[in-house]
Amino acid sequence: MNIANNSTIQYYSTNADRFYKKYKQLHFEEISSLWIQFIPSGKLRVLDVGSGSGRDASWFAQKGHEVIAVEPADGLRELAEKKHSNYSIRWMKDGLPGLQKVKGLRLKFELILLNAVWMHIDPKQKEESFNTLINLLSEGGKLLINLRHGKSPDKRVMHPVCKKELIHFSETKKIELLLDVKSDDLFGRTDVSWETIVFCRSQGEV
Repeated sequence: MNIANNSTIQYYSTNADRFYKKYKQLHFEEISSLWIQFIPSGKLRVLDVGSGSGRDASWFAQKGHEVIAVEPADGLRELAEKKHSNYSIRWMKDGLPGLQKVKGLRLKFELILLNAVWMHIDPKQKEESFNTLINLLSEGGKLLINLRHGKSPDKRVMHPVCKKELIHFSETKKIELLLDVKSDDLFGRTDVSWETIVFCRSQGEV
């Protein structure tokens, strides 16, 4: 994904205030109710990829975790950073498939969140994106991917998503599928549904 010339990212940036207000209508406890039990115990290093309004990142920061929030849309990231300036969050402009700036930190993460992002990834870049995320996990770390099913309602590009594709990508990796659960849209949209996938990295090299 070319984050400099991506029309979807530009759309998020241009409409940052609207998206910020929309995402803030839902609380973290609402969107995480199906998978919150898989959050590792203890102080965590958390990577929130496509952090949007900063809703999830701020929740983890408030709990005392070390949080890196990645958001390629300048307008949305800058607004989220301003609104959450009282939280200890490291904000970064970066994107999949490479997450080059994150890789440059040479860190591993106990928890990686990819909430409502996967549908924006070019199909040709999905396997590379998945490998990037897995390689950033610490041993025993959890990767959460929330899949959005439904057509785009506006100019944002949204590709079809599939659980089987993720499982196929995981077959050669030392990771375990912990959760696969479907849910209705929390905004009440009947043409949108969700599927939450949680992977865990096993001991040893991926």
